[in-house]
Parts: sequence; structure tokens; C-alpha cells
Amino acid sequence: MDECEKIMNEHDVANGRINTMLMACADPQIAARKMIVEVEHPIAGKYKMAGSPINFSNYPDTTYEAAPMLGQHTREILKSYIGMTDKELDTMLREQDKIVKSK
Repeated sequence: MDECEKIMNEHDVANGRINTMLMACADPQIAARKMIVEVEHPIAGKYKMAGSPINFSNYPDTTYEAAPMLGQHTREILKSYIGMTDKELDTMLREQDKIVKSK
């Protein structure tokens, strides 16, 4: 990258670096803006992920959570958006388990 940048600059060609993920994560400005955050996952443990690039000085810091587990919100979503009852959910999930186990 250094060589390409030098040649382009010598020939007045507009250019700008595109950092690799490792370079971006090591950048002090990225750390200062809290753009890489660490979260705790119930199975994977601690891991780092991209934080929000939107930061305002008088706005509270964003809180982050790990990605949800597969099916973690199934009941909540089906009840609140589709209006399924607990009995319907139990039946559907039991049938789904049978299908999955038979494969």
C-alpha cells in the first residue's frame, strides 16, 4: 500500500487507503470513538464486534448485546406479532422438534 500510495501521489492521482480489518481495529481513532466493542455471549464467551459509528457528545453511550441465540425470541415474536396462544406455540414447537429430530 505504501508503494502504491507513493506512486499515485508522485503523479497527482487522487487516492486514499482502504484499511484491512486488522488495520482498522488497531487505529487509535477507532478505539477513541469506541467503534470496536466487546460483548459477552452465553455460549461463545467474550467477543469483539463493530460499535456504532454515530456518537454524539451529549447523548448517552450506546449499550451492546450479543447476537441472540437461534429461536431465543420465537415465542415473544409469534405471540406479539401474530397473536399465537401459548397452546398453539407449544403444539407448533413440539411438531417442529419432531421434524428436526427425524432428519
